[in-house]
Amino acid sequence: MAVGLAVIIAFAVAFFWKGAGTTTPPTPVAVNPPAPTAPVAAVVTQPVDQKPPVEPPADPVAPPPQQQTAPEEKRPLVEPEDPPTVATRTKGPRGGGATESMPDSVREDLASAQKALDASNTSEALRHIRRSQRTKITGLSFALLTRVYCQQHDLANARAQWTRVPATERPRVRQYCSQYDIDL
Repeated sequence: MAVGLAVIIAFAVAFFWKGAGTTTPPTPVAVNPPAPTAPVAAVVTQPVDQKPPVEPPADPVAPPPQQQTAPEEKRPLVEPEDPPTVATRTKGPRGGGATESMPDSVREDLASAQKALDASNTSEALRHIRRSQRTKITGLSFALLTRVYCQQHDLANARAQWTRVPATERPRVRQYCSQYDIDL
C-alpha cells in the first residue's frame, strides 16, 4: 500500500515539475497604432452680432446725448437685473455672528441632539445630528458633533470635525471639550 502511494506521489510530482518548467511565455499582443488623421482645417466663424444696449427713453428735459459729460459716459446704460446683495452680520443673543437660516426640521433635530448631549446620551445625539445633516449641513451641526466626540473621549473624530466648526462657535466648543481633557 505504501509503495502504491509513493508511486502516485512520484508521478504527481513529476507531472507538476515537468509542467512547471515547460510553460510557454505569453505571446506578445501587437496593438495597432491609431490611424493617422487628416489635418483638421481651421474653422473660422463670424462673430455673433450683439444687440446694442437698450437706451432709456429720452426725457424731454434731459440734455441731448451729444452733450453728456465724461462721468455720465462711464455709467452703464442698462441696470443689472439682480443687484448683488450684501450680507449683513446681525448680533445674536450671545454676541456671535449671523445665525444660519435652516429649515424647522433641522432646527428641531439639533435641539433634540443638544438635549440628548446634555443627558449624556451620545448615541441619540449622533442620530439626531446625522439626521439634520441629511437635510442641511450647518456649522452648528459640526459644533454639536465635535462636542459629542469630546464627550466620548474620541480625540481623532473630534479633531476631524473641528475643522468644520464655525469660528463663532469654536471658543464654546473648545471650552466644552476641555472638560473632557480634549485639547483642540
